[in-house]
Amino acid sequence: AWLKQLVGQRMKLVAGGDTRAASVARGVAVLSAECATVLVHDAARPFVSRETIDAVLEHACRGTCAIAAVPVTDTIKRTDHGGTCVVETIERAGLWRAQTPQGFPRNTLEIAYEAAGESSQAATDEAALVEAAVQRYGRLDILHNRGFRDRRGASDTMTVVSFRDDDDVGSAAPLVDAHLTKDGVLAHPTETVYGFGCRPDSRALSALSQLKQRDATKPFLLLVATRRMAEDWGMRFTDVAAELVRRFWPGPLTLVLEVTGTKLPNSLKGPTGGVAVRCSSLKTITMLIEKLGYPITSTSANRSGEAAATDVEMVERRFGDDPNILILDGGKMETAVPSTVVDCTDRTLRVVREGAISLARLKSPTGTRVL
Repeated sequence: AWLKQLVGQRMKLVAGGDTRAASVARGVAVLSAECATVLVHDAARPFVSRETIDAVLEHACRGTCAIAAVPVTDTIKRTDHGGTCVVETIERAGLWRAQTPQGFPRNTLEIAYEAAGESSQAATDEAALVEAAVQRYGRLDILHNRGFRDRRGASDTMTVVSFRDDDDVGSAAPLVDAHLTKDGVLAHPTETVYGFGCRPDSRALSALSQLKQRDATKPFLLLVATRRMAEDWGMRFTDVAAELVRRFWPGPLTLVLEVTGTKLPNSLKGPTGGVAVRCSSLKTITMLIEKLGYPITSTSANRSGEAAATDVEMVERRFGDDPNILILDGGKMETAVPSTVVDCTDRTLRVVREGAISLARLKSPTGTRVL
C-alpha cells in the first residue's frame, strides 16, 4: 500500500524492455527535464547501505560517473575457447566486480546510449556503455562497496553490512540471527579489535576452529549483553567476580567463570573448567547480542599466529570471498590491544592475559589477591 501511494508523487512505474539496457533507457526517458543525475540499481541487491548510495550519488552530482564495486580476491583463470583447458592465470590486481548503484550525469548516460546504438542491448551494465563515452565527456570512478555485497545464498562472496549506529543494529539483527542459525561465522567489531563470532553450540564452534586453523581443544570466549544473560546461561559470579563486573563492565575485561547446567558445550570450558565471558563497551555489538537473546563467541578475526584485525579490509584480505562469513562493518578500531583475561574460578584471581586493563588497575581496593 505504501508503495502505491508513492506512484505519481516520488515514483513512476515504467514497463521494462526485453533487455536490461532497454529497461534503463525507458526509465531515463520518463524522467523530468530538471533531473540531471541518474542512479541505476539492481532490485536483486535490496540491502545496499546508505553509505554506498550517498558516495555514488555525490560523485555523480559532481559530474563524475561512479559505480559501486568490490575487488576481485579469487584467483582468475583464462581458458581456451572450449572453456575446458586453462591457458593462463590473470593478474587480479586492479580487477573489480562491478555492482550497483551506478551513478551518472544524465547527459553522459544519454550520450553513451546514443553512441552505442543497437549494440547497447548487449551491455550487462550501464558502466560498460559509458566507458567509451567518458573518454570524451568525463571519468568513471570505482567506489568500494561497503554495503550488502549480494543476497545470501545467491552469491559466492562474503557479505558486508553497515554497522555504525542503532538503526544499523536493528536492520542487521534478523540477518545475523539467520546467518548464525545456519552455523555461519560473524566478523564483528568490539572496542578493541574485530572478532569472529558464532552461536555457542558444538557444530558452530567446530566450524569456527577450522576457519581460524586453531586447535579445537582451545576454547573461545563469549560475549554477553548483561551479567543477567551470563547467569541465564549457567555462569556463576563469585563476590570478587561481581566486583570486577561492577568496576569494568562493559569493557575489555574477560572473566573465566564456573558454569552450571548444560546450556553451554564442554568445548567452551578451559583447563580449570570455567568459561571465558565479557560484556563489550562497544554499544552496537552489545545491542545486537541483546536483540539476539543469546551469547556469541568472540575471538580475534584472524588465523592463529596472525596479527589482530582492526578494520574490515584486514578481514577481507585474509579470508577472501568466503560466503560463510558475514561482516559487520563498524569502521576502523582505534586499538589493537585485546581484552585482559582473569580466571575467577579460584579464590585467588589469576591473570591469564594482561591486555587493555593493566594489572595495577585490576587490584581491588578491598585487597583481593591477584596473581
